Amino acid sequence: MVSESPRYFSRPLVIRGNSDEAEEQVESAAESLGWPCRGEIPADPDQGVPYEVQWMAGPALILHFVVDDLSNCSVMRISGDNPDFVESAAFLVKGSVDVYSFEELLDSAEISEDTEKSAQALMRASVGAPPEFSERLFGRIRSFLASGNPELQEAAIWATSFTPFPQYRPLLNEVLATQSDLHLRETAMSVLEAYDHEGVQEQ
Repeated sequence: MVSESPRYFSRPLVIRGNSDEAEEQVESAAESLGWPCRGEIPADPDQGVPYEVQWMAGPALILHFVVDDLSNCSVMRISGDNPDFVESAAFLVKGSVDVYSFEELLDSAEISEDTEKSAQALMRASVGAPPEFSERLFGRIRSFLASGNPELQEAAIWATSFTPFPQYRPLLNEVLATQSDLHLRETAMSVLEAYDHEGVQEQ
């Protein structure tokens, strides 16, 4: 079992297909690049640990394949100590795996009659978001919170957790102040506590 946490991570890339198909794509890409498998981390839902496989992408570089159960998607990213080397390795493997663009993820994150599909689409867009704040994603999250549908509202709250930004804190505080649903308030509180732990304060 592997547990080291290098300092720098590339942006998560959401992979098309179900988890088995996505893993096969990443495994094939790693093999074609000559990157040996480093190990597998079994899922432990009770501890919040997702299923993960790692490959050595170079000296002190790791390719991560992770199945995110919350958003029902599979992602890959590179980690390492040197940001330039990390991004170079991410560029190499990206060309061999069928991934969504952020624009595609955003376009699919629309409120529809299929609330489960809409909820997962919003969370996938947040998982695959760039490190910079996105006004479009912010707008999607705000509209889901205003929908009045508890499933969509919960998805919006979790969507703020994947890439924390100060701009999301007022939305979460509003949930605490106005939401009658105890579960939604507790979810927002847990996300805000994570923000506090990471030092993400309101602007």
